[in-house]
Amino acid sequence: MKSAILLAGLYADGGPTTVVEPRPTRDHTERMLVGMGARVQRHGANVSVWPVERLAPLDVEIAGDF
Repeated sequence: MKSAILLAGLYADGGPTTVVEPRPTRDHTERMLVGMGARVQRHGANVSVWPVERLAPLDVEIAGDF
């Protein structure tokens, strides 16, 4: 759910979108967004994203199964 909200926040109007979490969770989406040039800020367990015009492509290598 957090990833979906952060991705939607990239195209929202009116400033940052903040996800308020009771405790920190995985941050894979935030790391990916930073790598693509998005403005992401963490405040304890909460994370905010700001709207973007566009994101830079990201080259990702995904390991295969053993």
